[in-house]
Amino acid sequence: MLKKTRFYVGLTLIVQSLTLIALSIVLFIRQKKNYSGLLLGFGTASGIAGAAMIYKQLKRVIEDDRILEAMDELLEEEELPRPYYRREVPVDDTASEEEFTENI
Repeated sequence: MLKKTRFYVGLTLIVQSLTLIALSIVLFIRQKKNYSGLLLGFGTASGIAGAAMIYKQLKRVIEDDRILEAMDELLEEEELPRPYYRREVPVDDTASEEEFTENI
């Protein structure tokens, strides 16, 4: 869950940016230009920070995907271990435990 924190924070910053820019426009229409410019600046900075965080997270995900693809190309399916190995256990009395521990 912590791997996606940067993405969620970036998304939150972009939403905050849009809200501040909309509020800036409303204040500009109501002739409060000092507050309008301040909120526009905060909104722009918030949007840039959010976009940078999302970009870094997407870059990390793409890099991880490239690494996994490279590992898949190096390993053939025949070389991969099977998820489980089923052993046949004889039911006669002549078998001993030593026969089974040799093959492990």
